[in-house]
Amino acid sequence: MSTPASYLPLAEQDFPSEHAALAQAFHTRATWLWTHEDEPYQPPYAPPGAERGFRWTYTSTLPSRTPSSITIIISVDNYFALHVNGALVHAVNSRDEFWDAFAFTVPIAAGSTKTVIAVRGFNADDTTAVLNNPAGFTAAIKFSFQGTTETETFVTGPNMQWVGESSLPAGWEDPDFNDSSWPNVVVYPIEHYHRRYDHDNSNSDVNASCDFELIESYDYLYHSFTALNLQHTESYLYLFHSRHPFTSRSNSRSRIDECDGRRVFEQHLQ
Repeated sequence: MSTPASYLPLAEQDFPSEHAALAQAFHTRATWLWTHEDEPYQPPYAPPGAERGFRWTYTSTLPSRTPSSITIIISVDNYFALHVNGALVHAVNSRDEFWDAFAFTVPIAAGSTKTVIAVRGFNADDTTAVLNNPAGFTAAIKFSFQGTTETETFVTGPNMQWVGESSLPAGWEDPDFNDSSWPNVVVYPIEHYHRRYDHDNSNSDVNASCDFELIESYDYLYHSFTALNLQHTESYLYLFHSRHPFTSRSNSRSRIDECDGRRVFEQHLQ
């Protein structure tokens, strides 16, 4: 099996339970990344309309662990394109939003020992927030291997060596592109994606459900995961509505409450 130029288009499918642990890692462990920006921009801010390229390379060194597929959950502020080994998995769509997370499962060509993920990230061209316009992306990645049920999971953060660049030559997303001159990305400090929301309300049930610890930078809307099947005779959009940015102190599995006039939907993974 050779790598196609594109895995598009995608169709819809429910998010499979076999990837629940990866979704949990994405929810709780993945951090936000972006390129280093010149003054006056400091993390997590970037110039309006900024377009940046990011690459990460996985190399298998054990013959017994040849990748068969890769599952990626990713969220980008504000929208993105995604390539795996040069093949287009998600095309640029400016209607994507940073509160949408997408999950893709992509087959890896037999015998491949190297897998390259390339993300083209776009910051919104918001001229009303020139110096106050956050940008970033966060991801969790799981490799499955031939002849075994073993998997290996990675999350964006200080232990995952992404590189990023603002100048993107032709072919930069290809697996054989030389990115040795690209600098490492900036891993956002913990204070940029942890916040607390405490609400004072006489209704104790509402208090319980509205006392959250924010795991990510952003909040309040559901996340949909997009994915691709392994046979690539069909493509799938995995739908998984989640209170992804939050961990709740409530024990409820699914509930809708009003918090300061905003509707919050909770969905807890187990």
